[in-house]
Amino acid sequence: MGWSEAAQVAQVIAVPVTALGIIVSLAIGIATLRELKAERLHRVRPILRFPNGGQVIPVELSDSSYLPGFEPQSALSLTRNRQKGNNRLDATALWGNLTNYGGGAAFDAKITFLYYRLFVANDCFVIDQMKRNDFPYAESFNTIPASPSHLPPGQSASFRRLPTPIVVDYERAIRRIDAVMVIIYEDSFKLKHETRQAVRVFVDIERIQKGTMTMTFLEEVIGNTVDSSVFGSPETTPMSL
Repeated sequence: MGWSEAAQVAQVIAVPVTALGIIVSLAIGIATLRELKAERLHRVRPILRFPNGGQVIPVELSDSSYLPGFEPQSALSLTRNRQKGNNRLDATALWGNLTNYGGGAAFDAKITFLYYRLFVANDCFVIDQMKRNDFPYAESFNTIPASPSHLPPGQSASFRRLPTPIVVDYERAIRRIDAVMVIIYEDSFKLKHETRQAVRVFVDIERIQKGTMTMTFLEEVIGNTVDSSVFGSPETTPMSL
C-alpha cells in the first residue's frame, strides 16, 4: 500500500473515530450538567417540619358560629346547628414553630390535617377516606397557610387557626385526635415538596377549662400508609365513625 492509499484509509478511519469522540464528549458533558443540576437542586432544597415533642397552646371558648379563615356566609351555612354559648374553640396565640431545616428558602408554605383516629370518652373511632371527604374533616376545611409563608433556611413559621373538627366540636366531646400533618411548600425553582408528620392533638375538657390544649409532634411519616404504629395502639378496639 502506497502513501496515497494509506492516507485515504487513515481519513476513512478518522471520520468514525472523530464522531465517536464527539459523542463521548457530549455524553460526558450531559452527565456533568445533570450532576451540576442535581447538586444545585439539592443545595436549594428546603426541608420543613415541626420539632418533635409536645407544644402547649393557649385557647379559649367563644360564642360564635363563624369559623376562622372561612368566608362568613359559608361558615354560617356549615354551623347553623350550633347551640348558643361559649363552645367554639379558638387559639389565643400563635402556635407551631414550623422550621426550615434545608439549605434553600421555602415558598408558599401551608399545612393540611389528614385525620385518622378520633377519641371520644373511652372509645376510639377510625376516620376513613369517605369521612375525610366531608365537613369538618375534608382537606379543604383543614388547609392552613403558614405565617410567614416564605421561610429562609433556619427560620420558623407559626399558625393561628386550629384543626376544624375541634373548633366545631361544640359539645366538647373529643378528647384526642390522631392526624398526619401534610406540610406543602415550593423551592426557588418552583418545584413542589411535601413532608408528612404525625401529630396527636389533646383537647380533653379538663385542659380546655384550664385554657390550654396540647399538640404532640411525632416522627415524619414515609409514604402514604398510616397504621397504629405511627400513633400507638388505642386503649379500646377502634370503631368506624
